[in-house]
Amino acid sequence: MYTHSTMTQTQQEEIQAAFSKASTALAELEATIRKHHNTPVQNIDKTKFLKLNFPRGYIRTRYHFATEYNLNSLIGNGRQKDSIAYSLMQSDLYNYLINRFEFWGVIQKLLLKGAIINLVSAIEGLLMCSLGHLHQHCRVDDKRVCKNQNRCDFYIKSSKHLKIAGAVDILKDKLVMNDLTILADMITLNNIRNNVHLSILERHEFTNDDYSLANYNKAISVLNYLKTNQAISTRVFAQRRIDGCTGLAPPE
Repeated sequence: MYTHSTMTQTQQEEIQAAFSKASTALAELEATIRKHHNTPVQNIDKTKFLKLNFPRGYIRTRYHFATEYNLNSLIGNGRQKDSIAYSLMQSDLYNYLINRFEFWGVIQKLLLKGAIINLVSAIEGLLMCSLGHLHQHCRVDDKRVCKNQNRCDFYIKSSKHLKIAGAVDILKDKLVMNDLTILADMITLNNIRNNVHLSILERHEFTNDDYSLANYNKAISVLNYLKTNQAISTRVFAQRRIDGCTGLAPPE
């Protein structure tokens, strides 16, 4: 999803000069504003200024992510598809902030916390919504599922109350997505994401390495794995199910 390209010394110096120029201009802008406003308690009336323009084209479109992650084939619910794509768009915004601004200490951790939580939200959406879509094959109606659920190799549980660990088991056992490092990272990252529930924190969230660039990159790697493998594995499973499923059997 995000990669680094090699540069010549001249190219690096050119970019560094542009960084220095932009940093100076941004500092001068804030100093000018602070002559008249006690920021951030007070601030400018943003409707009266032509503000900084965000670089056009950096944040990719909903259509781009829907196509790249095969959302139309994986997920049947339009609202879910849009929400996942918008979370991936938001990841581009975090990517820009992480790679263009220098932050330190707890502020850096706060930025990475937001970035990681957003990425894990997209990962969870890809997993749960696609499994929920597969589950529809096994439903007799809104209230009942096939009576063969406990002995059918092709039965997919409802994602309604499914935990990430259970979703990972389905990926491994049913969809044969068996990169054990990636699957373990999914569970680790979900545990980090659960820090959003501040009332049940069991440890100080900012005195450990949860919100680190390493975990941010783990989340990127998980998304890359899903982008490359999820649609293919799902299609293969669906074809095996067509060949092997004996048909819906209503519970007696």
